[in-house]
Amino acid sequence: MARMQSQLIADELEKAHPGLQIEMVIIKTTGDEITDRPLHELGGKGLFVKELELALLNGEVDFAVHSFKDLPMTMPLMDESKLAIAAVPKREDVRDVLITRPGFTATSLATLPAGATVATGSLRRRCQILQRRSDVHVHPIRGNIDTRIRRLHEDESPSDAVILAMAGLRRAALFDAEQMFPIEVQELLPAAGQGALALQCRGDAQETKKFLSTLHDLQTAQCVETERRLVALQSAAGMANHR
Repeated sequence: MARMQSQLIADELEKAHPGLQIEMVIIKTTGDEITDRPLHELGGKGLFVKELELALLNGEVDFAVHSFKDLPMTMPLMDESKLAIAAVPKREDVRDVLITRPGFTATSLATLPAGATVATGSLRRRCQILQRRSDVHVHPIRGNIDTRIRRLHEDESPSDAVILAMAGLRRAALFDAEQMFPIEVQELLPAAGQGALALQCRGDAQETKKFLSTLHDLQTAQCVETERRLVALQSAAGMANHR
C-alpha cells in the first residue's frame, strides 16, 4: 500500500511539473517487518513512520509519503522541529468497509449474526465493534490489504469478515461493491486523518516544499488538523483524569 500511495503522488507531481523526475526509494519500516504481533504491543502506528523520518533527516530521500493516520499525535518518534508537512493532498473516502467471505450474507455490522468472527488490526475498530455488538468475536489480523482479503477467501479462514479502510481499497483498485460494504461514520468512527496523506520533507528544503505544495488541499488539511487536535485534547484529558 505504501508503495502504491507513493507512486500515485509521484505521478501527480510529475504531471504537475513537466520535466520533473522522481526516483522511488523503498524503505522497510518496523511496522512492515513485524507482522505476527498487534501494533499496539510494538508501540503503535508510529512504527510505520520512524524509519522514513530518519531517512529524511539523513538526506537519503527528499520527501516521504505517509498515511496521515499513522503519524503520532502526542509522542513523535523523531525530532519534528527539523521536519515539515509540506502538503496534504485531497482526501479519499474516510469510511471503513466490511468485507465478507464468499457465501456470507451480512452487509453491515448490524446484520452480522451472533457469534460471527470479524478480523481487524485496529484497536479503535475493535472497541467500537464490541461496544455495538458484544455478541460477535473480534480477532487481530496484520498484513497488506491484498493479503488480508486473500486470507478471508481461503477455505479454512477463521474469519467471516474483515474490516479495512475504503481509502486503501480504492487506491489499490480492490474495492468490490458485491462483497465490500461501506460503514457510515455514524456507525464506525474513522481514525483521525483516515483517507488523507501527508507529504513530509526537511524543514529547510524550500525547493521541495514548493514542488509538493502544488498538491496541497486546504480543506483536507484543516479537517485533519482539527481531528488530530481533538484526539490530542482527549488524550490529555484522559491522562489528567488518570492522575
